[in-house]
Amino acid sequence: MHGDGDWWATPGPGQANGHPGYQPQNPGYPSVPGYQPSNGPVYPGSPAPGYFPNMPPGQQIPRPHAPQRRSSAGTATVVLIGAVVMVLLVVGAVMYTNSRGTDPEQMATMFPGLVQPTGGVGGGYADQSCWHETSGDKLRAPDNDTLRLGDWTDAWDCWGHVSNPGYVVLAYPEHADVMKVVQQLPPNKVSYSSQKVAAYSWQTPDTATPMHFWKLHAFTDEHRNRFIVLAHEKYWPVLEQGKDLAAFDLWCQAMPFD
Repeated sequence: MHGDGDWWATPGPGQANGHPGYQPQNPGYPSVPGYQPSNGPVYPGSPAPGYFPNMPPGQQIPRPHAPQRRSSAGTATVVLIGAVVMVLLVVGAVMYTNSRGTDPEQMATMFPGLVQPTGGVGGGYADQSCWHETSGDKLRAPDNDTLRLGDWTDAWDCWGHVSNPGYVVLAYPEHADVMKVVQQLPPNKVSYSSQKVAAYSWQTPDTATPMHFWKLHAFTDEHRNRFIVLAHEKYWPVLEQGKDLAAFDLWCQAMPFD
């Protein structure tokens, strides 16, 4: 048993760290301050673990930088900007569609019996000839310049057949635009049908020659509620030309709105 003084004695030949027969590893490497030899193998020509050649004594070994974390606030900002861009694109597409209006082919999908286009012209109900008109054009079928028909975008204007009333299919950007037109109509009588149609009728005085009859049809279902169908008839009692009020009402009731 060694004494206290023997524990810290200088190792003798063939001894290291107080254990007989132990040989220090890598005797060819110089001593580096602060370096602790590794118990694993060291291959010739490779530096010892933790040792950097040509490093001045006392200099600390550089530590690798920790990977930078992406800021959650920055990610949220990118996502928010992307969402705003998508909303603006959708709004722009809707505004562009509204600015183009409704072409005859689109109107024909809603009223195939009333709108039968072949380009900008075509046919309609009861053998009428029809024309596609856009906002600002003069309409022939209503035959009334005092009517406030509002900001319609497109029209399928059908007239010319003297034996039948004329009519026009009007397209508006929104249902609210249709309601404004209804509110500005002359005094009228309103009726409702099973086709989800509200019909507003009015006429000139019975003493007028000729007499004029109008009937405006507005729709309550969401697919057609931005459209109006306005029919008009001119009646000459003395000449018995045109349809009287009863015949005009029956003609309107037979219009193919579906």
